[in-house]
Amino acid sequence: MKKSVLTLCVLALCMTPLAPAASAASKFQVSPEIGIYRIGDESAVRYTGSTTFNLSELEDGEYAAFTFHVKNNSKKRAAMESVYARIDGGEKLAWSDGALEPGTGAYYHIFYSNMRGVSAGKHTVKFYANGRKLAGKTFTLKSGASSSVKADPPRNDDFVPTGRSPYIVCRPVFPDTGGYTEYAVDFRVDRQPTGTYLCLCNWDMDLSSLRRRYSSVYREYSGVAAYAGFQVIDDGTKLAIMSVWDTYCKDSSGRVTTIHPQVVYPANPLKNQPFGGEGNGRQCMVKYNWKAGRDYRVLIQQSVAEGSGNCLIAMWVCDLGTMSWEKLIEYDLGIPDTWMTGACTFLENYIVSTAAEYRDARFFNFRAKNNRTGKWVAAASATMEQNYDHPGSYTYGSDDDSFFCITTGLPGIWPAPKNGAKFTVKHAEKGSPY
Repeated sequence: MKKSVLTLCVLALCMTPLAPAASAASKFQVSPEIGIYRIGDESAVRYTGSTTFNLSELEDGEYAAFTFHVKNNSKKRAAMESVYARIDGGEKLAWSDGALEPGTGAYYHIFYSNMRGVSAGKHTVKFYANGRKLAGKTFTLKSGASSSVKADPPRNDDFVPTGRSPYIVCRPVFPDTGGYTEYAVDFRVDRQPTGTYLCLCNWDMDLSSLRRRYSSVYREYSGVAAYAGFQVIDDGTKLAIMSVWDTYCKDSSGRVTTIHPQVVYPANPLKNQPFGGEGNGRQCMVKYNWKAGRDYRVLIQQSVAEGSGNCLIAMWVCDLGTMSWEKLIEYDLGIPDTWMTGACTFLENYIVSTAAEYRDARFFNFRAKNNRTGKWVAAASATMEQNYDHPGSYTYGSDDDSFFCITTGLPGIWPAPKNGAKFTVKHAEKGSPY
């Protein structure tokens, strides 16, 4: 955490020359709590009286700060020198020296420049003054924004990006589930500027049935059969997208048969076209105008085509505010006796000119339907990583209910979390998502 010097937010603080201090720690009454402050001028909005706070309660322009109210219970003026705090054992975050008159107190709060790098979850904060620890407390920040700040983080309108912003991957861990026939995840976004692709599932397909018939079966983009999610294209239009890769089957004589996936729903999508570059396949897009700050559920669901026995795979979305389902896209894969394997989400910026904007995503209730048992399995843990080393800043992690990530092309906003770190949630819904 970046070291900084904090200015004291005073309830009653005398800055006149100091009289001899009351040195015993018992002379001070220290009350830890979470305070709400304004980002622009660090003015206090309110104090919560609690060390637990749900970040979704923040208003625009506010942030939640770890705060210590210190009262001088002695009958003498007390020095407050070498005052600092450490968050989770990090660097010293220091305030200026001062003094407390008898019976008076002051609020010491962590400033926005340091709180903006603190993710939701539990954090132990130790508070020191006059050469000793006066208090230590575990604070809990729940849900809400991907850091302790709900309002937009700092901007730099003069910054000109030279590359795409960091690309963040989240891989849910489904216990004892090598393959699955259905997959669901809930999600919410607050910032999705143009040039954003939020992939809700990137997966592979088992090809055992084809490998029993051909000497070689492969794709040009190894390990990826399809992906599905939402994009904001350059004119601001919001789209649902599902792309499926071609499969190549080589027989013993060396002849190659190409299996092209076919869009079977809707009849007239916005786009239904082949793609190339990272392998070849087919891309389907339809308009879907999701709303920022609203919760949705995506379902990827397999079925079997009558007659051919081929695998059909559909993308559905549910607005969790109304519990209304909508079928968006469906493909005939041209492959029988198959199931999905692997699963991940990713948050991508693909237009360089918008790389300096902020993008975020929050994932809840990962679950998959085991292809062997037919039972739904919940993922309470996931690994997260930054891929491709695009320039900029990013952070990710988890809280009680969700996994989150936020990214921008602006440098120096957050300290980078450990790549490939594993995170857990306490609450993950089990059973069928519909």
